[in-house]
Amino acid sequence: MQQRDFLNAGPATPAGSSNETLLRLMAEQNNYMAEIAMFLRRQNADVLASAVVKGTSQLTNAITDNNSHEVVFEVGGKPVEIYNLLAFSTWDGTVAMSVHSLSKIFDGIPFAAGDVYNFAIPTHSVHIMVLDSVAVNPLIVNGPSGPAGGFFLYGYTIPDWDRLRGTIRE
Repeated sequence: MQQRDFLNAGPATPAGSSNETLLRLMAEQNNYMAEIAMFLRRQNADVLASAVVKGTSQLTNAITDNNSHEVVFEVGGKPVEIYNLLAFSTWDGTVAMSVHSLSKIFDGIPFAAGDVYNFAIPTHSVHIMVLDSVAVNPLIVNGPSGPAGGFFLYGYTIPDWDRLRGTIRE
């Protein structure tokens, strides 16, 4: 009968394996573990990020011109990446939104009053543009609606989303 000393023997390796194969398999396992960790992290409560319109007063987030405005998402004053965006409009006119800068309003997704969209896109910011004149009634983003209505962007993130997402190696 053959005996094996488990305290002194080296680890068994499958026939035909190499260090390169072992490293590749360990990296693949690491990717799976990171994906599982991210999925489990998403089971925690979402964090609602603040939408901040660049180039406007941080008190009102009011857009007073027809230019493209970038809306960034922050938690605790720091920019974050969101993985889900709920957008809806109560604005009487047309508002367009895109993940890229808008040169004209037809470059984005148009929103009319009452439109609600839920986007499952990871992004740091979106761009919005107003078709109608906003000189008299400015478009307020995520604030008390003016007489012509408002536009609302709710970006959801999870704690350490950037750090967890960055651990996945291809």
